[in-house]
Amino acid sequence: MIWRNAMALAAIALSAVAVPASAAHYYYEAQATVESAAPVQPYLYSPGHWESRGGIHVWVDGPYVVQNPGTYFVPGRWLQQPDGSWVWIEGHWEG
Repeated sequence: MIWRNAMALAAIALSAVAVPASAAHYYYEAQATVESAAPVQPYLYSPGHWESRGGIHVWVDGPYVVQNPGTYFVPGRWLQQPDGSWVWIEGHWEG
């Protein structure tokens, strides 16, 4: 219970950071992570993700990607394989 309260407090504290009013906010409740990304034309911000490095989980910031007219961006995601393992699928353009 104490850990859950500490994570909630950390999420609230992180959300109090000043960012431009036009910035996009991404909140991941399961990870208690808040990202802020200011819009920068002609780029689109792809949300970050958690990954395991050396046995610990670290947050990897999302990249800005150049927009592609006539297509849509599919953000990166973790996909569970039939054997139970997980593989990272990079964000990409479709359409």
